[in-house]
Amino acid sequence: MVPDTKIKLFKFISEECGVEISELSDDTTLLWDLGLDGDDAVEFFENFSEQFDVDLSEFEIYKYFGPEWYPPHVLLLLPLYIGLYFIRHYLFGKVNRKLGFIPITIADLLMAAKTKKWQKLE
Repeated sequence: MVPDTKIKLFKFISEECGVEISELSDDTTLLWDLGLDGDDAVEFFENFSEQFDVDLSEFEIYKYFGPEWYPPHVLLLLPLYIGLYFIRHYLFGKVNRKLGFIPITIADLLMAAKTKKWQKLE
């Protein structure tokens, strides 16, 4: 039987990120699998903290997510980046994830929800 906290967490993530619960697993990452980043990540964690009464005083969002803004040259090259992303993702598997961000999984969120405190990830 699945614990009640896990069910609530999966429903919360489904509503916040606009995905079906069936698409989620303990290993699902917020940044890479769900595309959560920037201001959306900030809002997600504010709502997560409120919904599950989690202390995020130790949470340093810049370690896990990028900023909302993009430099002007990125916008000019965006079509190229998107094309390369799909080529690498669909032809060669997962995109290279070595951008320096620490991935947060649903299992990490579940641990925080159970302990009521964010555990630093390395």
